[in-house]
Amino acid sequence: MQAIKNPWLLLAIIAVLGWLSVRLSFSPVQVVGDDNVGRFSAERAHAYVRALIPDNIPHPSGSEENLATRGRIIDAFSALNIDTSLEEEMVCRGLFGFSVNSCANVTNIIAPIKAGTGKPIILMAHYDSVAAGPGAADDIHGVATILEVARLIQSDKGFTNPVIGLITDGEEDGLFGARAYFQKNDYVKAAGIVINIEARGNQGPSLLFETSEDAGWLVDVFAKNASKPMTNSLMRAAYKVLPNDTDLSESLDAGVPGLNFAFAGNVAHYHTSLDTPENLSLESMQHQGDNVLAIVRALKAVDFDQAPKGDTLYIDILSRFVVSVPTGFLWPFIAVSLALMALHAWFANERPSPSVKSVLGGILFVPLLLVGAAAMALGVSFLTGIFGEPAPGFADPTPYRVSLYFGSWATLAGLSILMARWLSPRAIHYSVWGWTVVLSAIMAVYAEGAAVVFIFPALIAAILCTRLDFTEGRVWSSFLSSIIMLILWAPLVYLFELMFGLNLPPVISVVAVLAVIGFAPLIAYWASGATRGWIAPFVGVVAAAGFAIITAQTPSFNEQKPLGLNVIHLTDDRDDTVEWRLRGRSANLLPDEMRAAAEFGDEPKAGIPFLLPGGYAAPARAADNASSIAVLGDAVSDDIRKVQVNLRAPNAGGRMAILIPKEAKPVDAVFEVSGEKFDFIEDGTFQNYHILTCSAGDCGRVEISLASTAPQKWLKLVTKNGVPDFAEPLLTARPKWAVPYQGGDVTVTIHEQEI
Repeated sequence: MQAIKNPWLLLAIIAVLGWLSVRLSFSPVQVVGDDNVGRFSAERAHAYVRALIPDNIPHPSGSEENLATRGRIIDAFSALNIDTSLEEEMVCRGLFGFSVNSCANVTNIIAPIKAGTGKPIILMAHYDSVAAGPGAADDIHGVATILEVARLIQSDKGFTNPVIGLITDGEEDGLFGARAYFQKNDYVKAAGIVINIEARGNQGPSLLFETSEDAGWLVDVFAKNASKPMTNSLMRAAYKVLPNDTDLSESLDAGVPGLNFAFAGNVAHYHTSLDTPENLSLESMQHQGDNVLAIVRALKAVDFDQAPKGDTLYIDILSRFVVSVPTGFLWPFIAVSLALMALHAWFANERPSPSVKSVLGGILFVPLLLVGAAAMALGVSFLTGIFGEPAPGFADPTPYRVSLYFGSWATLAGLSILMARWLSPRAIHYSVWGWTVVLSAIMAVYAEGAAVVFIFPALIAAILCTRLDFTEGRVWSSFLSSIIMLILWAPLVYLFELMFGLNLPPVISVVAVLAVIGFAPLIAYWASGATRGWIAPFVGVVAAAGFAIITAQTPSFNEQKPLGLNVIHLTDDRDDTVEWRLRGRSANLLPDEMRAAAEFGDEPKAGIPFLLPGGYAAPARAADNASSIAVLGDAVSDDIRKVQVNLRAPNAGGRMAILIPKEAKPVDAVFEVSGEKFDFIEDGTFQNYHILTCSAGDCGRVEISLASTAPQKWLKLVTKNGVPDFAEPLLTARPKWAVPYQGGDVTVTIHEQEI
C-alpha cells in the first residue's frame, strides 16, 4: 500500500469514489412511455398534471381556481370509473405555545380505488397550491401519481386490503384537509397505512424520508420491492427535529402508520410561479410512481394487525439495496466496536507507553477537525460575498460546492499533517474511529436513527483493524474502512445540499469532512516520510479561495434560478399608511428596474411577523379601504364579556385575522359552525396579541370570552391574493430573474378598532 504515500493519488481516489457514489445513488430512472399500459408511466402521469392545471393558474384553498381544479380531479377519477365523494369541513388548529388559532373551510376528495375487507391503504396527496404558483410538483404530481396507480391496480387480483385515494385541501395553509379527515373521523384511525406523496422541488430522486413509529417492517417491505430504494433512518431522525410538516403529520398524530415520499431537487422552483408542468421532471415522477406502486402491491394482502413491532436502523447502499438492523442492535454494536479497538490497541506490536501529549492530541483531533472545517467554510462564505452578491451560489452552485470541498480537503490534510508531529498514524486511526463510535453513542441517545451513518462504518473499521500495522505498511484495512465511510457519506453530502441548498456552508463542510475523515491516518502516514507535506493543504486552500472568488463574481439569480420577490400593497389605517412593499428571499435586494418604477427608500423597512410585511417601501395609491370588524354581539355576564364577531377570508383567496390585545384578557373562543372551542394561553401572546384567523371561506360567527370588560383596540388584518390593477407598471418592472413566491403578490389592509 506504498502508493497511498502519494497525497495526490489519495485526493484523486477520494474525488473519483465520491463522484461515483453520488452518481450511482442519484442516477435517474428510465421513464416509461404512455404506450406501456402495464407499468407506471411518468408520461401518462404527466399528462394528468397538464390536464388538471391546464392554464398554470395558482389554486390556493378557497379560490375559484381551487374549485375548478377539484372538478377536474373528480372528472379524472370518473374517467377511471371511480366515483368520488366530497368531505366539506371547517377545521381549526392552534399554534403550539401561542394564542394563535387558524381555521379554514376545506373540501377533501375521497376516491375508493379498490374494494377489500381488510384495513385500508390510503394514498394521500393535496390539490391546493400556494398563491404564487400552480403547484405542478407540489402537489398536483401527487394527485396524478394516485390516478396512475389507481389505473394500474384496478385490474390486479389478490387485494384483500381496500385502497382509498385521499386528495386533501388546505395543506399549504396548515394541513387543514388532513386534519379534518384524520381528527374528525374515528373510523379512519383503523386504517392500515397512509402513503403520502409530496415534493419540495421539481427534480431529484424519490426519497422515503419519514416513517411512523414501529415501522421497521414497512422499511423492509419497501427495500425488498422498490427497484431503486433511496432512504435512511438519518433522514427520519433529522425530519423529526425540523419545523416542517406534511399531511402525514396529521395521520401520524391519529396513530395511523405511514410512509412519506418526496423528491426535493431544484428547490429554487419550489412554491414559485415556475412550479409548472414544463419544469416537472419525468424521471422524478417515474421514480416516485414506481415506489408508490411497489409498496401498494406489496401490502395488498398484508394483515396489518399481525405486523411486527419495532424500528430499525437502515441506509441504502448506492440506491441499490438497503441494509437494516433492529435498533436493539445499536448498543451491542457500539460495545463490540469499542472492545475490538481496545483489544487491538492493547495487543498491537507498536505499543509504546502513550504520553500525555499524545493522549490529549488523540482526544482533541476530531473535535479540532470539525471546528476547523466549519471555520474554513465561514472563510469561504466570506469570500463569496466580497462583491455583494446577496445569495452566492444560488443560480450556479458548482463553484461554491467545489470551494467547500477543497476547503474540507485542506482542513483534513492540514490538521492530519500537523498532528502527525505528535501522534502516530495508528493513534490518529484510533482517534478517528473511536470518535466515530462515540458519535454513534451520542446519536443513540438523542437521535437514534442518525446513528446508522456512524456505527456501520465504525463496526467494520473495528473488525478490520485487527490486520492494521502502520510500521510494516499494512494499511489496507484502514484504507478499506475509509472507502466504506466515503461510499456511505458522499451521497449524504449531496443529499443535504439538494434539500437545503448552500445556505449552511459550515454544516456542509462538516458533513463533507466526516465523509473523508477515515483518510486522516493515511495522510499522517504519508506525511511521516514527506519533506514538503504542507503543499497538499496549501493547494486546497488556494483552490478553495479561487472557486470562492469565482462564486462571488457569478450572479446570484437568473431566469431558471430566480429570486423570490413579492409585491405587496399595504393599507394601514393606524397611521394612514398606503404604500408598496417589496418582500423577497433576499431582504436587501431591490432590482434597479423596480426602483425606477416607484419611489422606494434606500433601506428596507422592518416588518412585524404575522402582522406587518417588511421590505423596501414606496408611496402607493389608495386601493381597498380597511373594513371594520363586524361586531355581532357584545354582552357581559358574571364579569365575563362575550363578544361575537364574524371570521371570513376574502373570496379571491387569502386570510382574515382578528388580533385581540392581551389587555382584553381573552379566555376562550367558540366557533358556531364547528362547535370547536379554543382556549387562549395567558402568556402565549404573539406580538402582544391573541390571534384568530380564517384562511379559506367563511369561518362563521365566533364568540370570544374576555376577562376584561374595558374597551380595547383590536386589529383586523386582511390579506387578499393579488394586487390592484394600477400595480401593473411595478409588476412589469419585476425582472425575469425574479418571480412571486410562497404567498405571492398580495393586498394587505390593517384596521384598528376600539371594541
